[in-house]
Amino acid sequence: MRSNSLILFIAVKPEPHWAVPQGQSAHDTFWDYVSLQPETLHNVMWAMSDRGLPRSYRTMEGFGIHTFRLINAQGKATFVRFHWKPWQAKRLWFGTSRKKLTGRDPDFHRRDLWEAIEAGRLS
Repeated sequence: MRSNSLILFIAVKPEPHWAVPQGQSAHDTFWDYVSLQPETLHNVMWAMSDRGLPRSYRTMEGFGIHTFRLINAQGKATFVRFHWKPWQAKRLWFGTSRKKLTGRDPDFHRRDLWEAIEAGRLS
């Protein structure tokens, strides 16, 4: 998943003029920061949604963080950003089954991808 939360974590620190000591980031300050950064808002809303856990790396969408400058045969430059869409249907896990799996087999996703590549199941 694309992480464009920038490195402005000072935005979620407590306000310096408050006399009340706080052990964690101020709730309102965090949401002010998120709501004013469209890229971060997208990331946070996706992370906090009920999308579920992907059943496989092969069915997971992906977003590149960086923008690349590609040059074609005529020398013309174009800026691109990559978005990966799965060839297979999106399949997700919900509920307790994912908790059981991650506790029983934490390398499930990696092994599934490895076995699929070895077997030639790429689509």
